[in-house]
Amino acid sequence: MSNVQIDAVIETYVKLRDQKAEIEDAVKEQLEAINVKLAKFEAYLKQRAKADGVDSFKSAHGTAFIATTDYANVNDWDVLSKFIIANELWDMLPRSVTKTAVRTYLEENKELPPGVTYGTMEKLNVRRPSKKAGE
Repeated sequence: MSNVQIDAVIETYVKLRDQKAEIEDAVKEQLEAINVKLAKFEAYLKQRAKADGVDSFKSAHGTAFIATTDYANVNDWDVLSKFIIANELWDMLPRSVTKTAVRTYLEENKELPPGVTYGTMEKLNVRRPSKKAGE
């Protein structure tokens, strides 16, 4: 493939990527407006459910119901980690490793930690040319 063909492929790739970004931005704006409306309807339905003393509404168009979801965030890892270790509450720790820590371990020890699979993937990236001063 000649350099002219490569240049044309890269030019087209950048144009398509720009078109994709424009579409995503337009959709994002549309979704934001819809999400604002949805949040208002949800707030209304939650308020009505609370006022009526119910946890669901059934209609010809569907059922709205209140579901409870738990969540947990770590505010102070040092305090929590000491608590977990002191009380042997290992089930509070997620079962995952960071790729950065595994890569560092592999580089330092020339082997993977036991029980870990590690790999890399190649991906082609295309950047637009840098703008020159005065452009």
